[in-house]
Amino acid sequence: MLPRRFVKIRHYGLLAGRNVTTRLELARAQLLAATPAPAAPAAPPPPAAPDWRTVLAQLTGLDLSVCPRCGGPRVRRPLATLPQEARTITPCAHDTS
Repeated sequence: MLPRRFVKIRHYGLLAGRNVTTRLELARAQLLAATPAPAAPAAPPPPAAPDWRTVLAQLTGLDLSVCPRCGGPRVRRPLATLPQEARTITPCAHDTS
């Protein structure tokens, strides 16, 4: 007999006394067999897509980083840093006309 206010815990299912040696062992074996295989190493990420300027140069042969007049490099500046009178687009940095 248990003392007062103690509750006897009865096990059902796999933890029942008659299943501990039979069905519990079978369930453990099946769980171990069902463990997933280790995951394959992740594939490397795909290469980044090329810039639109690179694609344009590959498709048309037009290189936007070269001035069509002099063949020198183009200089890119944000328009906000230029004075208002200089905010016209010129073919290259040294062209003042």
